[in-house]
Amino acid sequence: MKVKKNTVIILAAMVLGPICYDICKDIYHNGVKDGMDNAHKNVAVKK
Repeated sequence: MKVKKNTVIILAAMVLGPICYDICKDIYHNGVKDGMDNAHKNVAVKK
């Protein structure tokens, strides 16, 4: 079964919702490296 990558991303975004939005927002604003670092910090804080 072949699934387009975009479809997987969209489905994941729909399922995870706000978490994905926060991570994508961080990445968009801060660049990939800073965005990923911030995302990991945010996830660690939320747990």
